[in-house]
Order: sequence, then structure tokens, then C-alpha cells
Amino acid sequence: MIARNKLPVLVVGGLLLLMVLAGVLWWKTPRVTTPIKRGFPNTLAQLNAWYAEPPEGQNAATFFVQGFDAMQITDADQADANLPNIGKGTWPPLGRSLPANVKTATAQFLQRNQAAWEFFKKAMGYDECRYPIDFNVNFGTPLPHLANLKKAAQMSDLKAIMLADSRQSGEATDALLISHAAAQSLQKEPLLISQLVRVACFAMEEAALERMLNSIAISTADLNRLSIAIASAEAEESAGAGFTRGWAGERAGILTVLSLPRPQLERYLKQFGAIDPGPAAAQAQSVKKMTENVGPQRAFAEETFNHLIVMRQQPFPDRLKSREYFTERQVQAKAKGFYICAADWPGLEKIILREARGLAETRLMQAAIALEQNRSANGGKYTDSLASLSPEFLPVVPSDPFDGQPLRYRKTAHGYLLYSIGQDLKDDGGKRESDGKGDLVFEIVNASH
Repeated sequence: MIARNKLPVLVVGGLLLLMVLAGVLWWKTPRVTTPIKRGFPNTLAQLNAWYAEPPEGQNAATFFVQGFDAMQITDADQADANLPNIGKGTWPPLGRSLPANVKTATAQFLQRNQAAWEFFKKAMGYDECRYPIDFNVNFGTPLPHLANLKKAAQMSDLKAIMLADSRQSGEATDALLISHAAAQSLQKEPLLISQLVRVACFAMEEAALERMLNSIAISTADLNRLSIAIASAEAEESAGAGFTRGWAGERAGILTVLSLPRPQLERYLKQFGAIDPGPAAAQAQSVKKMTENVGPQRAFAEETFNHLIVMRQQPFPDRLKSREYFTERQVQAKAKGFYICAADWPGLEKIILREARGLAETRLMQAAIALEQNRSANGGKYTDSLASLSPEFLPVVPSDPFDGQPLRYRKTAHGYLLYSIGQDLKDDGGKRESDGKGDLVFEIVNASH
């Protein structure tokens, strides 16, 4: 309900299409009545306090923000046809060296941003992070750090690929770990948009790791460093810690709105465009429609989010069922005349799929690193089966969050193909995703390095 970027959730949600699913669905079993864990915030003030401030001098955000301020990314950079990630440049096919024009443009860009890079390296030394957000200011608190953080991750991934191409294992690993630290700096931020940015950074990190492993044989020590970082992230993603905080923030936001005194609620709805413009009579009718049954609507919203948070305790793929539950609650909200909920919630169910994708991408990285560790220990040859990686390199074979089956793995003449079936829930045989269809693929095509 609070800021998804610079706009309140009410506005963003109201602009999304209502997607209705029909049929006999899982949630028609009796409602879960188990209370959610104590400590979830009910108001924006409580949410602000819940996003804890690290001890003085221990906040990674301090250095990330200084790095953001030092970044020099121009319109020319973003239009540069030779600069990947930041600009419009494209990477060569996997396994091929970077062309000279890409190397030159990348080197110049990274040199110009060296001051920012030094701040990002400092930030990686701190585990706690809170960005300068005050949820008490208004419902649409600005979040400029999200766009800047994505650029920092893009820069780090760019540097990692460039260093791997020049066979610098340790430095390339350092750069990838900074990208990872940037993403994880959002782990405790109680906003869904922040969690979406975080897993979007994971996707870029996975793509960078794929290119690195097609360019260079990363040292055992560096593989171990990557393994520790990714294993920690996988555990947090499996538990759903970050996205649970995001849903708790969404819950606090709508409960706050639905607790506003009637005059303040009307002003809020008008301010953010939820009231139909037009003649006074039409506005009055729209206000009446939106604000009647506020008490029952608040109870409905609280029940919905309490149940959703309880359902999130299930591992994937069972956690995907909460997507269907939330879609059905949108239908019920509209049928009951709960128009604030009906305007705010459409599209949010997609976030549950995006969470599963983030976990899949993390597990693909985890498996890829374990494959390299196994290869290093076994004469430079890839294993025939992921099962052989456990327990020495993986505690268990990673499962696909979308169907619960082990990640698909196929050894090839020059490497391997590793993939998740992805958000379309179909096994496309390792065909890389395009336009929302296909699989999430991690591929090694050059095992000769």
C-alpha cells in the first residue's frame, strides 16, 4: 500500500488489470485461523520502526548512497551501442571473448566510475542496512535508491564479466560479490517493490556468473567464496524472508489507509486519483462508493493478509497456491463492494511468481558453482548427474520452485545445460525464456578454458 516506486500502492494497483481466475481451487478448504507471528506492523509508524536502523557506523546504506552520489552515468552512456548492461551494447554469444569495441567502452566507463566503486567495496563490509526512508512522511515516500541500486548492480556485473574475460579470477569474483551485496542490501526493506528490485538484481547476477564461467576457470578459493554467499541467499529465499517483509509492509499500508478518519480518507482518495473526476454529483457518488463499508473492508483486508502470510510458511511449489488465493480474494472484494481493496490489489498475485523465479535463479547459481567445484576436484570433467554433488558440494540437489522436481541438468559435449521450467510452468527442454515463455537456463558452452 505504500510506495511502489514514487507512487502509492493504491494508484499503482488501481492501474493494473484485474485478472480473474475461475474453478474449484485449493483455498476453498476451511480458512486458516492460526494468528500470524506477533510483531508484524499494523500502521506506517510501526512499519517505520520495524525497518530497524543499524548501529551507528554499521550501516551499509551509508556507503551505497555515497557510491550512488559518485556514479557518473550519462545519457550518452545509456545510449552507447558498445556498452552492455548500462547502455545499448550487446554481449557476444556465450563462450566468446569480448570484442575490442566492448572492452574499450567498458574500460572507459568503469574508470570514470572508480570513485563510486570504492564506496561500493566499503559497503560490502557491513551486514546491516537501512536506506534513508521515512514511512511517516506520506503514503508515497520516494525511493530513489532503488533505481540507483540497480545501476550499481549492473556496473558490478559489467566489471565482473570484463575481469573474467581478462582471466582475473579473484577480481572478477570480488565484483560479483559486490553485485550480490547490493541486491541483498534490500533484503530487510519492507516493500514489495524493493524485493522485486532485489531479485531482478539476482537475475543480472546469474547472467554475469554464466558469462564468467564460460570465460574462466574460477579458482577453488573463489568458488568457495561464491558458494558461501549464494548458499546464504538461497536459505533466505527458501524461507521467503524478504518477500514476507514486503507483504507485511503491504498489509500495514492498507490497514493504515482503511483506518483513516472519513474526511482524511476522502482527501487521500482524491489526491491519488481514486475518485472519478467530473461534476460534483458524480464525485460525491464515487466517494460514497469507495468509502462505504470501510470497517468490514478493513477486517477483510486484515484477514486476507494474515492468511496470505500464514500460507507463505509453505515451501515452493506449495507457496504458489497463495497466488490463486489472492486472486480469488480480489474477486470477492469486488463482489462485496470493497472497492479500495479491489482497486489496490490487481496484479499483486504476479509477485508470487516473481519470487519463485528469484529462488530458481539463486538455485541455478548454487548448482552451477557446485558443478565447478566438483569439476575442479575431478580432473576438469563435469559430472553426469547433479546427485553426485551431494553432500560434498551441496547439502541436497536443488529443486525447481515451480514444480518441486530437481533442477534439470544435461551434460553436453562442451559443457552442460542446467535449467528451471520457469514461470510458464512448462518444461521446454532447456529453450531459453523469451516473452514470458520458455525455461530459465544456465548453460556452459565453453568448457575448454
